Amino acid sequence: MERTELGRDIETALGEVLDHVRGHTELPCRVVDDPAASQIVTLRKRFGLSRQNFAD
Repeated sequence: MERTELGRDIETALGEVLDHVRGHTELPCRVVDDPAASQIVTLRKRFGLSRQNFAD
């Protein structure tokens, strides 16, 4: 059975993960700021958005 392009992409990605876990390669990473609830309320009010509109 021939592998699909998606299957090959998944296989490649899993290989990269294994190389990282084994310490053979570094993967890019990002630090994501987790804003405090008060910061979110301030932003919502500044833009005049309801909780639902801000969430959307």
